[in-house]
Amino acid sequence: AFLMTTEALKLIPLSFFTMIINTSPFLTAILQFFWINERVANYEIVSMVGCYGGIMLLSAPSLFSGQSSAQSTQYTNGIVLTAVSAFFVAVIFVATNKLKAVNYQIITFYLSVTTASVSAVLMLLRFAADGRSPFENVRPMSWLMMLGASLANYFGVNFMTKSN
Repeated sequence: AFLMTTEALKLIPLSFFTMIINTSPFLTAILQFFWINERVANYEIVSMVGCYGGIMLLSAPSLFSGQSSAQSTQYTNGIVLTAVSAFFVAVIFVATNKLKAVNYQIITFYLSVTTASVSAVLMLLRFAADGRSPFENVRPMSWLMMLGASLANYFGVNFMTKSN
């Protein structure tokens, strides 16, 4: 999901990205209905459809008005990447909700390891597709910053999870 959001931010304006990524709570409610049989009231369904439809109506006309077909395709790709990313965020929320009996540190650890592993593989594939080495022009400080950001993410998620 992180790589998709990074790519999407290159393709669409931040305001549209924010509107679309914030649909993940709606998607979470829908997924919880199908995955863990959590009931959703009719007024909640109508509200979700209205909100999601409104977001699309607000973003679509200004996105595509006066744009060339290449720019329109670029924006469409950015919207699709953002929507798929929001879906994966919702999957993480529902999966975490379903694992209530499991200690939060175990969930956080495996989420971090899985995310780092998948991101590393996708990053290496992208470098291979571009014909570059992932270790070209990389300073040691970059590695330390990446390690620091990973540790900060792990501890931040741990403290946020524990506070809930």
